[in-house]
Amino acid sequence: MAVWQRSFGVVVIVLLFGLALPGVSPSVAQVSEPGPDPVQLSMSSAGLVMLETPIRFVDTRGLGSPIHVRSPLGPGGVIDVPIGGFAGIPLGAVAAVVNVTGLNATEMTDVRVYPSGVGIPTVSLFNPAPGQVTANSTVVGLADGSFDVRNAGGSIDVIVDVMGFQRAPTSGNQAFDRTIIIGGSGSPEANGSMLIGAVSAANTVASASDPWLIKVEPGRYELGASTTGITLEDGVHIEGSGQAATIVTCTCADSLVQSSGDNQIADVTLENQEQGDTIGPPGGMGLRIDSGSTLLLTRTSVIGVGDLVLDNRGTATVSDSEIVNRSSSFFGADGIVNAEGAEITLLNSTITNDASSATIRNYGHATVRGSVVETTGWPAGTAVANEATGTARISNSEVRSIGGQGILGNQGAVIIDNSLLRNTSTSFQASGVSNRDGTLELRNSTVSNAGFSGVSNFSLDSTATATIHNSVVDGEFTAVENGAGANISVFGSALTSIFEAGFVNAAGGTATVVDSSIDATDPVDGLVVCVAVSYVNPNSFNENVCP
Repeated sequence: MAVWQRSFGVVVIVLLFGLALPGVSPSVAQVSEPGPDPVQLSMSSAGLVMLETPIRFVDTRGLGSPIHVRSPLGPGGVIDVPIGGFAGIPLGAVAAVVNVTGLNATEMTDVRVYPSGVGIPTVSLFNPAPGQVTANSTVVGLADGSFDVRNAGGSIDVIVDVMGFQRAPTSGNQAFDRTIIIGGSGSPEANGSMLIGAVSAANTVASASDPWLIKVEPGRYELGASTTGITLEDGVHIEGSGQAATIVTCTCADSLVQSSGDNQIADVTLENQEQGDTIGPPGGMGLRIDSGSTLLLTRTSVIGVGDLVLDNRGTATVSDSEIVNRSSSFFGADGIVNAEGAEITLLNSTITNDASSATIRNYGHATVRGSVVETTGWPAGTAVANEATGTARISNSEVRSIGGQGILGNQGAVIIDNSLLRNTSTSFQASGVSNRDGTLELRNSTVSNAGFSGVSNFSLDSTATATIHNSVVDGEFTAVENGAGANISVFGSALTSIFEAGFVNAAGGTATVVDSSIDATDPVDGLVVCVAVSYVNPNSFNENVCP
């Protein structure tokens, strides 16, 4: 058996399992409806909807049937509470009326509520103490339909009830200056010519203030071989008759559709059959969104076999859609590329890539919610590659590598919450979540890697920082690795592996493990992080790891 030599750096382990905490009530089952009536709210009545019955979105005690299942908050713990798109609340809601209750606090703390992903506010919502049930109501802004609840210290249960929401300002229903209907009963080539003509006509007169809708009836629309199939100028929108009914294809060297303004595309399949060229600039794209442009893509399939399927340089929202790259390229063919300075939001969608590259490559700001991101490309396929300039938020989603190399690689800043991340490849090179000189937060999630490590945190310039809250991390050889110069904190989590060790901290690495369990079924001799470390409660560990 090969023996891997490792040295260990600074490790601080604090365990709270089984400790009697004075002043904490052993039962709070009697708390069913939290808090006082809502306080006076500073919210415009325009677009305000107050619910007849509050909706319980979170109850970390595990009681009842809340919309989201969350674990109690540890020190510095944050839970993401998506409400847009749930329980009849629209995706476009911009604010919420909420009542938050704190109970079972283990120490004096403060709880703060704020839009997801923004800076932590300086004012707390309330300051609970052990043995108290504390509640308060507030209006909180929403970021992509979601807000965060943060606990400062100790452990605490929280209950979140939503009592109302505010819609985005609107001037009324979408109205079109003109609608063009394109029939699909002709040949694919004839249908394609009609579509090109309709787009060309609309481009000359439409604008953001006078939008045109092109309604495309069932049929196949072949745009032929060209550089770009169609370009949508400002105020031109396309609506098909369903993904299976309206199919637009081309063999386009650049892209099938180029969005050059404020555009919407819905209920259609877009397929570019151009294979592209991985050596030169990206080609064979399904969609390109220009810088300064805005695209809303709804209930649409975008399929390609080229270098890239969706190239976003502006602002894109993809809802209830699928983005698929069927390229067999050994390298260099991505699914989605989100450029530096660009913003993309993926809601309830599926993004897959068969090529040996990234399914999502992010240089800008990316939000993934309620979606599936998958790579099947070996040897270098990665589901998410967040580059050094990228910031990403992944919530309530599944990110998976089916035969690819890795689940997620981060060099920027990533927050992952309430998600499943898994790699089914058993290769020794297969990675889970890799953080290199970036910032990683993993909350209320599960990472499972059948290959090497579950989470790897390593640094070339001593800037890698990772935090794991209330999560499960499973790696075949190592659950969590922390490299020299890197910093990692683990709170209320379970780290498990079969071989080597549940947790490895290299010389020069700094690690803090609080209220967590570490387990290795068959550890290699001398490669356990527990050696020469003193624990408050060593019985919390598997005896093979901490004899």
